[in-house]
Amino acid sequence: SDSFAALAPKLCDADGAAFADVVALDLAGHGLSDHRNGPYHAVDFAADAIYAANELWGEGCHFNVAGHSLGGGVALMVAGAWPDRIRRVAAIESAGALAGPAADAPSSLRKSCRRPPVGGSRRVFRDAADAAQRRAAKNVMADARFTEREALVLTARGLEEVDGGVRWRTDPWLLRPSRLRLDPSQGLAFARATTAPALLVLAKDGGFARTGRFVDPSS
Repeated sequence: SDSFAALAPKLCDADGAAFADVVALDLAGHGLSDHRNGPYHAVDFAADAIYAANELWGEGCHFNVAGHSLGGGVALMVAGAWPDRIRRVAAIESAGALAGPAADAPSSLRKSCRRPPVGGSRRVFRDAADAAQRRAAKNVMADARFTEREALVLTARGLEEVDGGVRWRTDPWLLRPSRLRLDPSQGLAFARATTAPALLVLAKDGGFARTGRFVDPSS
């Protein structure tokens, strides 16, 4: 996951040796991972993460978990569901899995079922620079500091060559509304079940700071 390229050097000592084994997962539908070609749910990402840990280090292994945004929500779910296996957890710009009021469940399902995305219709760009420029202009939250330079970092694993140029590898289904979100009380249940030391990192001018919204996991 090249979005952590700037952070990776901080995980090494002066000689460039890593403090620990670091595994950066491309979540399903992201980067070089396979597409589900169907709806995604946050709990499935958490399951994928624990399956990966089991495969890499064996069932019952102990490890640290960290993530940004969606990955932060996944990290907190893993820490809550398997508290006996997590040493530490860190979430960047994330207070847990994206949740929604139970009353919104019917409309969420209805919206998610509107015309499934067609993979072959994904937009084709001239080259990586063109894709990065458009990506920076259409960031989830407008940010003058998220420029083409930052977006280019995402193109290394995020683009694939096709006839006529390049296109983002991202599964179009990821951009669809979730068919079902966790109820806020379920999201808090994961936080309350977490026993490992936890670190929440919020940007001074990030999403939480701009919207003024924050969920206190300890509430």
